[in-house]
Amino acid sequence: MNRWLVLLLLGVTFLALSGCGRVRLLPVEEPRWRAATEGEVEVAAVPPKVKKPRPVFEPLTYLDILRRMSDTQRAKEYDIVKKRFARSSEEDDRWRLIFLSLWPDQPFSDREQARKLLAERSDRANDPRRGLALVLEGVLDGAVERDEDCARELAAEKTRAETLHRQLEELKKIETILGEREKLRPAGR
Repeated sequence: MNRWLVLLLLGVTFLALSGCGRVRLLPVEEPRWRAATEGEVEVAAVPPKVKKPRPVFEPLTYLDILRRMSDTQRAKEYDIVKKRFARSSEEDDRWRLIFLSLWPDQPFSDREQARKLLAERSDRANDPRRGLALVLEGVLDGAVERDEDCARELAAEKTRAETLHRQLEELKKIETILGEREKLRPAGR
């Protein structure tokens, strides 16, 4: 039994030694991280230069800018944007042209052009500004309806004014005729 015990201990020792040797022969991956040196820390503190994306067009900001402009500045802006849009048809320029075309009391205001540009925009289903286009179309439709109502009322008022003017002229003629008759009538009668 002693003999078996000694052989067992020798076998376990042999296996342990051969296993440790085997472990050293297995490939071990280097860790992907390592301690940073002071020079690397300074380099890492400087962010890498990334090409800045083009600024996003903000409609409300642009409207505020337009509000602050004078009429001549808005006219120049309209000319510049219209030429740029004719060359490249970029979406930001389309929105600028829409806002400028809807600006009230300007010689370049053109609701039909704005309606056409908005119709092209609202057909796109996945567009993030589709809601804005639909709102502007609603506002534009309401403004066109009000303009049409005002035009009808103006036409009715014009016909009424012409009728009143004609009646006034007839009354003046009647007055002159009565005045002439008064002059021709003898004093006693």
